[in-house]
Amino acid sequence: MEKVVLIGRFYYRRFYSMQPLAATLVAALAIVSAICAVSWLMAAERQRTAAEELRALSLLVAKPAAAPAMVAASSIERDLPIFSSASLTADFHALAADVKLPLDEVSYTLDSSANQPFLRYRVTLSVKTGYPEIRKFVAAMMAEFSNVTLDNVRCSKENAVATLLSCQLGFSAFYRKAGHG
Repeated sequence: MEKVVLIGRFYYRRFYSMQPLAATLVAALAIVSAICAVSWLMAAERQRTAAEELRALSLLVAKPAAAPAMVAASSIERDLPIFSSASLTADFHALAADVKLPLDEVSYTLDSSANQPFLRYRVTLSVKTGYPEIRKFVAAMMAEFSNVTLDNVRCSKENAVATLLSCQLGFSAFYRKAGHG
């Protein structure tokens, strides 16, 4: 290995003594090429990691739960909490504040179908943050609330090197139908 380095130095010095400007340009080009290659590899690694994290996050997405036809309405109602939109909004905002998830926009929609023995409250969050905060929030939400499911996650980036994601998280919260006005 040392012999190759010594031979390379010999030829470079010889080239430099004959053509100093060309030798300097070749050396500068080699350095710039090395810097570009390293930065490209780093960007590719970040892109691969981001895609891997998005794939892992999409595996967490559960399909909306539908009530099986054979389950009695009374057993479903017994397992679900009583509906309170004020406590739900407070709980979502408190959990987002705990995990430091900046909420841009939150929308709530109540689905009350006559043929289902429960109320479904859809919550859509618009956030602009990174993957770790989203994963932390989803994990905390699933651990904290047994009546809440993650319906969908949609994320996009402005460009490949952007660190912030614009995401929409869709949740469904299920409540007892009895006692709702």
